[in-house]
Amino acid sequence: MTGKRVKNRTVLIVLGIALYIALLFLLILAESADSETQIRSLPAAFWYSITTLTTVGYGDIVPMTTAGKAIGIIFQLMSLGVLAALVGLAVSVFSGRFLPMVRLRMNRGKKWYIFAGQNERCRILAKALKEDSPEHFVIFENDPFTLPEILSRKRRDGKAVLFFLEDNMPENERRSREYEKNDIQICCLSSTEPEKLSEHMIRFDPYENCARIYWSKHPAEGKSEKIAVIGGGKYAFALLEQAFLVNVIDPEQQIFYRLYGDFEDFMNLHPYLDQMMNRKDGDLGRDRLIYVGKEWNKDLTGLREADRILVCCEQEEDTLLTLETLFRYCPLKGKVQARISVPFDRAEIFGNIRELYTPEHVLKQTQNQLAICLHEQYRAGVSGPVPEWKDLGAFTRRSNLAAADHLETKVRILTGRNGSVKLTEELCREAARIFGDAGEKDRLLYRKIEHMRWMRFHVLNNWQYAPVRNDAERLHPMLVPFDRLSKENQVKDDLAWKVLENMTGLPESEYNGVK
Repeated sequence: MTGKRVKNRTVLIVLGIALYIALLFLLILAESADSETQIRSLPAAFWYSITTLTTVGYGDIVPMTTAGKAIGIIFQLMSLGVLAALVGLAVSVFSGRFLPMVRLRMNRGKKWYIFAGQNERCRILAKALKEDSPEHFVIFENDPFTLPEILSRKRRDGKAVLFFLEDNMPENERRSREYEKNDIQICCLSSTEPEKLSEHMIRFDPYENCARIYWSKHPAEGKSEKIAVIGGGKYAFALLEQAFLVNVIDPEQQIFYRLYGDFEDFMNLHPYLDQMMNRKDGDLGRDRLIYVGKEWNKDLTGLREADRILVCCEQEEDTLLTLETLFRYCPLKGKVQARISVPFDRAEIFGNIRELYTPEHVLKQTQNQLAICLHEQYRAGVSGPVPEWKDLGAFTRRSNLAAADHLETKVRILTGRNGSVKLTEELCREAARIFGDAGEKDRLLYRKIEHMRWMRFHVLNNWQYAPVRNDAERLHPMLVPFDRLSKENQVKDDLAWKVLENMTGLPESEYNGVK
């Protein structure tokens, strides 16, 4: 449609110029019949037409014949159109495509952040990118250019990131594939996971990222904490999975999870949870998981005893209603945290749009960097060919990412720190030094923790024990208690702690940003 409009506009301009030239020659022809006229040449006719069209009207040259005066009237009427055109041009310059076009040309040498859409998450992320990297250029689709127009004006050797962050995730996937062949990085809001990575594609999963951010800021506070979760849906499911993977702190821990709400799908998708935690009273070294049911108000005693209550419903209005009812009717001793976008004076909120859509979390620099670093150290420590990160399958990538997420837990265990920690090279080296100086008794403890974490990841992905490994059927011979492993396989878990010594490229401050 844009090309058709340009073509029509060009035709109109050509016709207007032709009409103007024709009127000039008609004016000269008409005036040549009068001996006293001054309009006998093209320059004179041109001068008269300009003073008339611009409504200046000096009066130094005027037509003398009736036909000439008639043509003068036509010029006078045309002056209205010229004035309107000038006003339209001015409006176009200051509010249309002209100034944005100038901005595009002036910023061609910069890195571009291009947003396909203008929703709230796009605006929040764009503002953060501008604050963090003011030297880069941010532009939105249809402001006023389409994506093809924007990309056509980008310098071929210029860097760019294209963001698809609309609510419709399948549409994000479809549109991102259209531009995947372009030599630019693409960030797509999507919960799908391809088997093979695309060289230029970053997928932002809001559910996993919300869970990752929450447990990084609010890790388990002890090896016997009581955690209640009210709600259901993808955010709640991701919170639970991440909790089981990062809250692995002691071989004798017994963290108690009580689930209230619609968690039937979660339980159905994880049929082997009994292999890693107790569903009833049991021995130490296994967390407890109790699925109460959909009606949380039938077990107020369990909520009163909880050290932490997470309210994470699929819809925000349900979360608000649950909070209001909870505080009205249930005396609580533990802290209450809720995934909601608006402040609630008696609860700590998490997972709001401003927390999720930051440059660091959307582009996942630190998370991917840690996982890649772990994989490269593994490649360097084994004999035989090992695929590069970009060639790994989806399960192996997730395994590395899960191991990377647990590094914060390992640092807390080694250094004795409580609460949230930010990984830096200095902190990792300190933790690695403590591990290197540890005696055999402590080394045995650390190995058990890592094997426990490794087993949980596989159980959550529905792997089972078998004497012979079969990846296609998700069978593995090491899915056994630590004491049943061979001495050689037990010692292999040291590597998961030793890698802390070589974690390079980490920020030295709390927030490193995107450069």
